[in-house]
Amino acid sequence: MRFSVVLLKKLFLSFLILCSCSFKAKAKTCIDFSRDGIVPLILLLQGEIDEALAEINIKINLGNISIVDAMSDVIWESTVSITDALTEDGDFVQGQIEGSTLSIIDTINLVSDLGQLIKDRNLSKSGNIPRCSPDGPFEITESGYYALEGNTNCCIVIKVSDVTIDLNDFTLFCTTDDVIKTDPSLKNIEIKNGKIKSNGIQNGIFVDHSCELITVKNVTVFDCNRGVFFSGTGASEIKDGIVKDCDFVDCSIGFQLVHARKSMLQDCNAFGCTSLGFYADYCNFCIFDSCTALGTQGTAFSTSSGNGNLFSRCAALDTTSAGVAVGFYATSEVNTKIVNCVVNRTISPLSFGIYLLNCTGCIVEGNESLNANNRGIREFPGGDNLFARNISYNNTLGNYSGGIINVYVYDHDSGPATGRDPKLLDNLDIVGP
Repeated sequence: MRFSVVLLKKLFLSFLILCSCSFKAKAKTCIDFSRDGIVPLILLLQGEIDEALAEINIKINLGNISIVDAMSDVIWESTVSITDALTEDGDFVQGQIEGSTLSIIDTINLVSDLGQLIKDRNLSKSGNIPRCSPDGPFEITESGYYALEGNTNCCIVIKVSDVTIDLNDFTLFCTTDDVIKTDPSLKNIEIKNGKIKSNGIQNGIFVDHSCELITVKNVTVFDCNRGVFFSGTGASEIKDGIVKDCDFVDCSIGFQLVHARKSMLQDCNAFGCTSLGFYADYCNFCIFDSCTALGTQGTAFSTSSGNGNLFSRCAALDTTSAGVAVGFYATSEVNTKIVNCVVNRTISPLSFGIYLLNCTGCIVEGNESLNANNRGIREFPGGDNLFARNISYNNTLGNYSGGIINVYVYDHDSGPATGRDPKLLDNLDIVGP
């Protein structure tokens, strides 16, 4: 908190004034300890303390006792002790001032610690999030920290910046609207530590356009249309989002980014999604790192019409469809990279492990595409892309023509009669057992 450093510095300077000579000396050898001399200093200190405490403006959920009230009582008792000591002899005065001043400093340190405690123990600014009233969702209109006390049936609308929602390892359930959604143009929103569930129709977390610095971490989303949906527009991108350590279970789309920039998804999993595991549309410089899509019915990872996106150390496993199944699908992308990823078991009448469609300047490097019942790696039409050090293993070649099929045209010295393809570097095609 901002006040803790500034105010402690002021207290320390005041303490130095009070202790500018040895406490063993008589009071008269230090400073004027008359009431006229010391009371203005006390009042100045009290004013600074009150001002700093007022900046916290947070209520703990232990009987709704205000930190400001609780700490002010302690501080006032200390200042009263100093004032009462002014009528005593010099040594006693100095002892009282030393002890009371240290008490004030300890109190301020306690307030600073409580600030962290509010986060660590899920204390909230305006009380815990209630069950929704029949009149509508719970609206957050003041910045601060908000927490669940138990499993809660409620939709939440965030209408201001600088808000943390701590689900506190409980489940937030809503079927009448998106479970948690933001207004446009907000900043510094954090949602963490719990579960979100709907009825397959609503989104789990919906972030509206022009929002920045949105963090979602350690959240599991069940049975939603989209688990997390960052919904920007062409003129109003969502920027600098972080989604980390999250699971999306039995959603239509696990995670979707639209018109986002410089956002990162890390260590997330999509299980049993019925359309797409992870989807980025019109995104620039976004990162998907160490994510897994398991049992997707459709496309595990998809990105389209973006620039400079990165898929690194991701895995598309057991992707199936009655039509087309794809592990990693890049459409009309520029300078996007798929690096060190694994695709295993892509099963459909027409399946691709990794598929680049109308892409330019993209790099597909160090990947493994295994056990597709159709193509391992495919580029169509041919473009200015680089395929390097990929392994295709045990993929079934069908009769779909064009581009790279199962890295079939690779750059070994015994390559096709037309010679080495400059966009193919040390790829390996293994037929399998």
